[in-house]
Amino acid sequence: MVDGVTLDRMRLRGTACAAAGLLLALATGCTGGAEGSAPETSVTSARATGESPRRTPSPTPADPVSLRALMQREHTGSGLRLGAVLDRTSAYTRYAVTYEANGLTISGIMNIPQGEGPFPALVLAHGHIDPDVYFSGQGMPREQDRLARSGYVVLHTDYRNHARSDKDPDNDVNLRLGYTEDVIGAALALRDSGRPEIDSDRIGLFGRSMGGGVVYNTLVVAPGLFDAAVAYAPVSARPQENIDHFQRPDGDPLVTEIEDRHGTPEENPAFWRGVSPLTHADRMTEPLLIQHGTADDTCPRAGHARPPRCSRRRARTSSSAPSPARGTRSGRSGRPRWTSPKPSSSAICAEPAAAGPPPSASARPRHGRRPRRTAFTGCTVLPTYSSVSPPSPLRGAAVTTWAARTAAEISAAVRDKRVTPREVVAEHLARIERLDARVGAFRAVRADAALAEADEVAARGDFAELPLAGVPVAVKDNLAVRGESRRVGSAATPDTPAARDHVTVARLRAAGAVVVGLTNVPELCVFGTTDGVLGIARNPWDPSRSVGGSSGGSAAAVAAGMVPIALGNDGMGSLRIPAANCGLVTIKPGQGVVPTGEGDSTWFGMSENGPLATTVEDARLMFSVLAGVEPGPVSAPGVLRVAVSLRSPLAGVAISRPYAAAARDAAGLLMRAGHQVRRADPPYPLSLATTSLAHWTAGTAADARPLDPGC
Repeated sequence: MVDGVTLDRMRLRGTACAAAGLLLALATGCTGGAEGSAPETSVTSARATGESPRRTPSPTPADPVSLRALMQREHTGSGLRLGAVLDRTSAYTRYAVTYEANGLTISGIMNIPQGEGPFPALVLAHGHIDPDVYFSGQGMPREQDRLARSGYVVLHTDYRNHARSDKDPDNDVNLRLGYTEDVIGAALALRDSGRPEIDSDRIGLFGRSMGGGVVYNTLVVAPGLFDAAVAYAPVSARPQENIDHFQRPDGDPLVTEIEDRHGTPEENPAFWRGVSPLTHADRMTEPLLIQHGTADDTCPRAGHARPPRCSRRRARTSSSAPSPARGTRSGRSGRPRWTSPKPSSSAICAEPAAAGPPPSASARPRHGRRPRRTAFTGCTVLPTYSSVSPPSPLRGAAVTTWAARTAAEISAAVRDKRVTPREVVAEHLARIERLDARVGAFRAVRADAALAEADEVAARGDFAELPLAGVPVAVKDNLAVRGESRRVGSAATPDTPAARDHVTVARLRAAGAVVVGLTNVPELCVFGTTDGVLGIARNPWDPSRSVGGSSGGSAAAVAAGMVPIALGNDGMGSLRIPAANCGLVTIKPGQGVVPTGEGDSTWFGMSENGPLATTVEDARLMFSVLAGVEPGPVSAPGVLRVAVSLRSPLAGVAISRPYAAAARDAAGLLMRAGHQVRRADPPYPLSLATTSLAHWTAGTAADARPLDPGC
């Protein structure tokens, strides 16, 4: 592991504090390939004046699909337009935006801090999210918020083929190099905009997962365009490794299309060298911080490329290259500013440098700014294997629409009359219509009825006191919803509308929630998956994997952002299994805390009703409504006594290593937070397995008996 020039001064430390691998990537001096010197790039904005920067012609014609071809292109970016206001906070205003990049219109979002500018700007390049389910601004919500609150203009680009951006049908088969053009265009559009809030001389780049690969490409294609960059948990710098690790194992048909057009690495090695930023690593002039977690088993740091002819050495680096920091600028305090980093000691792939600028540095265009001088030369150390983002929680969590907000945020906004219940419900229904054919969360969607109920909520006299005012909620299809049939995942159940709500549904409605639909379950809620004759719920993070069960449809609806909260129940893990599979928050209440409902099957006391949510705050809010109590004030818990157990509840059944490791990690986090953690095992009886099995099978038999015509 290599310590790098810390971009904590860029105030990104808070957004990537969980990442432990810091790799300084400092470039110039050694070449990573055998293709000769790369041409210089011309990048212009509509505000450029005077003589255009000259572009050195390539010694050999470039493959049209290559980084060299992008270097030869004259890139343009302009027309930054602020559209609708999506959100206003005490720290910043969030806008929908579009800009022009090489002839395409690209959409995105922009957070502009409150107060006097100009502010330094950051372009955010997100990881891979399926364009079919992507919505504008979906990536890196924490970073978007934190950076804007820290005094940065944040432009999150959607990329071509995403959200409202123009289409580029060849982009995927051409290794998505178009995303690099979109990021270059974003920087040029910021500089071209002339907006007083934006300091055009201070623009940085932040990319995550696939966006980290876009960072690498951008820095070699357009050196000098950005002042500093961060690649957080990035993909490999060798595209073929990403294909082999992420696409080929899943049978992605795009792999065949790519290899048919461009050849395999064995058939056409020159092409694959030409699309790797390692080949041109010597072109980089900006400080680049690569951060990667050492315990990341999904995105392992399994090797880092070292360009040939470079030796690994200790080198002191001192650069006048700007890096962001807290401080003062032009007499104003509390603003981020670019400063010169202090000399630091870093293990890098470098050769001692002579004083003066690196080769060709003075020829690189700086868009009206003086060429930057560096006191060293070196070779970039780029990861050659990592990961893209998870295949998209279809939710995405970016705060661009009400369909991505928490229940607490929605209810507060509705009570404050910043949005109406109908507007909130309509957005969620639109998202259900767009996504559920793929996810399969819902057995029935109550579109018209839900909109009518939203209007009823808005007309209530106690509107300002409703804890779940206007919040869309999904209900597991073994709980009665007035006017809807209760099918319990079986074709044998009657398709008869319920005359009244289950008590938990009634409590949610009384609190202002709007039921938008009933969610899929396995037949009679028997199994730990949600595959049934009435529908199959798929995991929004990866539709090829199980969502769990039996509250799987409810979990899928929340994880996909189709509702912020959902109602389910749990006998032998039916809330906890889907929550674990989908990354949600839940709790199985103790007996008597939440009513089960008179006459409802509880598997002889094993089953309890409970919430599914994306945050502890939402789970707490919904739980209090279900339990019929007022939410108490939130306060620091103080020092807690916590027991951790790695004992299996079933005799003779061992806990698997990943589960044990997760429990140990959680215990470690609690200890570091100051709590008292000790080992203690519950007194599981030897009869637990047989007793649980008896309740499970007897409860299922009781549920099935009324469906048998012979009984």
